[in-house]
Amino acid sequence: DNVEKQTEYRTKVKEASTLLLELVNDVLDMSKLESGEVVLEESPFNLSKIFEEVLVVIEQIAAEQNIRIVWEKKEIKHRDLIGSPRYVKRVMMNILSNAVKYNGTIYVSCVEIPSEQPEMTTMEFVCRDTGIGMTDEFQKHIFEPFAQEHTGSRTKFAGTGLGMPITKKLVEKMGGTITFESEKGVGTTFVIRVPFKIDLDADKREE
Repeated sequence: DNVEKQTEYRTKVKEASTLLLELVNDVLDMSKLESGEVVLEESPFNLSKIFEEVLVVIEQIAAEQNIRIVWEKKEIKHRDLIGSPRYVKRVMMNILSNAVKYNGTIYVSCVEIPSEQPEMTTMEFVCRDTGIGMTDEFQKHIFEPFAQEHTGSRTKFAGTGLGMPITKKLVEKMGGTITFESEKGVGTTFVIRVPFKIDLDADKREE
């Protein structure tokens, strides 16, 4: 009959269920990536729409943690691209949700880097946070499965420890690179660069 206890237990069950579902999905994704079962799409998509879909979710989570997300710049000439929108979205979601787990402000930017190859371009996505940063020791293991650094975590659950390994494998599968710089007590910056084909027929499809 204790309403407060009922609410507390329901909350704990929901949080545990969410973490368990996340763990199962991440383990399955990691297994597929390691066995080479992940097949990249070659589908047309709009990069701005991907950002909008991701930010709707991330900004809500950030607001609950009193964390601010700031767009620093969005210098993009070609927004209509050919690639794997599902994995682009997953990479963005993983990087931003990782940043939201810690104190500080999150600064996001995306700039286009012209490619020497015809009908190709490269997008550089940067996520910089002023959070707790990472120790030098943990930085050596950040892309290893199940690696976690628990000290100073903002949220109750630090996650599965598979988000960053999955992100790295997806980025590399798309032909891109992911690098980072971090300093304990100062913050972390992730830089992702991924090449894409430019969707030259986007205007025709919209007509």
